[in-house]
Amino acid sequence: MGDENMENTKEDAQNKTFSGIGRIVLIILLVPLCVWFSSCSSSDEEKADEPDAISAYVMSHQFMEDRLKTPATAKYPRYDESFVNDLGEGRYTVDAYVDAENSFGAMIRTNYSCTLKYAGDDKWTLESINLDE
Repeated sequence: MGDENMENTKEDAQNKTFSGIGRIVLIILLVPLCVWFSSCSSSDEEKADEPDAISAYVMSHQFMEDRLKTPATAKYPRYDESFVNDLGEGRYTVDAYVDAENSFGAMIRTNYSCTLKYAGDDKWTLESINLDE
């Protein structure tokens, strides 16, 4: 019985050692991961108020849909950087197209050119829009 207690004590000591080593390894792995996440989130927050070409392209959809007869049917092409021209100072021109149903239910392609400006706080203003049906 004394030998069994010695073996149990040795196993307990080994388990405690491994759990201690496991904690150290876990801390060594988690600390750099936490630092990386915090640096990513702070840089994302800094960039959150900066406009980009993709945001301008998406916003051009909103301005176009205000002019469509049936905006729910609108189909836009996938983003391509050739659609957007960065004019600087938060201004962009988007030259793209949309396929949408007209008032008769026919699918019509409308080319459009839209100049918009980022006003901050996720707000955009439309400077001009030209439609070519």
